[in-house]
Amino acid sequence: DVDEKLLYDTFSAFGVIVTNPK
Repeated sequence: DVDEKLLYDTFSAFGVIVTNPK
């Protein structure tokens, strides 16, 4: 089983990094 919450959290954090490249 995949943790949807964990997946969402990781994807959300990754999305922020991708949206704000530094």
